[in-house]
Amino acid sequence: MKPINLCFPTLSNYEGLGNAIESACNGSVRPTQIIVMDNGQRFKELFGEVNEVNGTTITIVTPVSNLGVAGSWNYFLNNYYDHIIISNDDVIFNSETLRLLVEASISNPEELFICPNAYWQHKWSLFLQKKISLDILGQYDENFMPCYFEDCCMEYRMKLKGYKPLIVNNCTYDHIDGGSKTSQHSVNNQQFQKMLEYYMKKWGGIPRCETFITPFNQ
Repeated sequence: MKPINLCFPTLSNYEGLGNAIESACNGSVRPTQIIVMDNGQRFKELFGEVNEVNGTTITIVTPVSNLGVAGSWNYFLNNYYDHIIISNDDVIFNSETLRLLVEASISNPEELFICPNAYWQHKWSLFLQKKISLDILGQYDENFMPCYFEDCCMEYRMKLKGYKPLIVNNCTYDHIDGGSKTSQHSVNNQQFQKMLEYYMKKWGGIPRCETFITPFNQ
């Protein structure tokens, strides 16, 4: 089996990140390596020098400044190889989550994105993405900074190219915060609105109501 690279961007939810890592490393199939994009620059301060957990190598990448969600995801895809699994820091892996994702990837070589069973707005909290998707779809749009709508943008680009995420119905996990928090939307309402406006300018409508088939209708 190819190495399993499990990737986490994080900014401030270090407690949740620790729980996510622990649950991932206790499954029936464990990641070969866990890569943490430490956008908050506090991992080593809080956890010390952690090099492995249950035989899984831990790699901490500390950028000079916050790369944001899209920038972190692009880093993972550009620097690692299949199997690349990207996760929020607020999820708990069930014992078979990784095994089922990887098996679905192997069984469906033509699929670019593979997700556990979840409500549509949650599926981007944990997904397997194949590196070849960069050649077909390009990178995530880092103008969605630091977050919001980078996933919707990619999903719409997938649709335009004739792709959609493959949902593995018997693969489950727990999403503790359940998507972007309503409280965060309140606190960061200005940022959320700014990114929504950029999305609408780019695609001619809100997510699932787009009217453009090329970015900015150009």
